[in-house]
Amino acid sequence: MTSFRNDRTGETINVDATREALLARFGETAKQDNWLWFWLARHFERHAPAAPETRDMIAFLADSFVLAAGMGLECPRIRVFFEGKRYKIYLSRKGTLCFKSGFVEAGTMKPVGDEEYVGCLWGGKFIASRDRTMLPTEGAFMAQLAADPVSFLAKCSRDMDRCCYCWSSLEDKRSKDVGYGPVCAVRWGLPWGVSYNEKVPSFAELWANSHVNDKRNIRMLCEDIRREPRDELTWMALGDALADAGYRNRPSMPKKAIMLPAV
Repeated sequence: MTSFRNDRTGETINVDATREALLARFGETAKQDNWLWFWLARHFERHAPAAPETRDMIAFLADSFVLAAGMGLECPRIRVFFEGKRYKIYLSRKGTLCFKSGFVEAGTMKPVGDEEYVGCLWGGKFIASRDRTMLPTEGAFMAQLAADPVSFLAKCSRDMDRCCYCWSSLEDKRSKDVGYGPVCAVRWGLPWGVSYNEKVPSFAELWANSHVNDKRNIRMLCEDIRREPRDELTWMALGDALADAGYRNRPSMPKKAIMLPAV
């Protein structure tokens, strides 16, 4: 990530591009201290497409929140610790998946200070906060999350010895091995041991293997639900698709209206 600052307003933009890449994209020439850098970066931030792995991470996380909401969670959220910082991923009232971060006391999980808004997932990409510069460890967190959300979050949970989905302590051996308990495994469609997974594929597996021409395409059904969250028939179709895959618990349309991520 490269930071560009508007010297007049103090606004800062963080973009995943070097100065050379910006110049090549716009065919511009600029000096090291040219005022144009900030505006080139702003245009790049607003119009550059996200990398495929980032788009997939955003869509998968959004659909995981759809599943969790359908399984009865009124305020689904994820909380983890990573490299001396704490992170919270939550659903905003505007329907965006937002990230906040804060520090923890060295060698502990005790929070220090307030959490700060890092950015949100919207429009197929991560939009960083314009009020602060993203820290290197926050960039590393986002990169690992994008590479493999389920495995990375499970590893963070094991490191914390606490479930990142419900914040409960990991007590039995299986929960300690996978990073979450049986209740969260059902609510979020997570892997739960070899013998279980042979019968019931994880939501991530079903999502990744969805086919465009499949009438019960998990990914497409979740996308339809995110567009029309009060369409009970689509919720029923998603429940049927998961039941066919071996799920005993079926998601259903939340009783209370909820803003779902539009990605």
